[in-house]
Amino acid sequence: MPELPDRAEFDAVVFDMDGTLVDSERHYCEAYMHAMEVFGR
Repeated sequence: MPELPDRAEFDAVVFDMDGTLVDSERHYCEAYMHAMEVFGR
C-alpha cells in the first residue's frame, strides 16, 4: 500500500455536496432510501 501524504501537505479539502464536480445525486438517493428501509420510515 502506498504511503499517504502528511496531513500538513493539504491546503484545502473540497466537499461536493450539490453535484457540481461529480454527479452523485443517484448515490445520495440510494443511501437515503436504504436508511429509510433500515429505520422504518
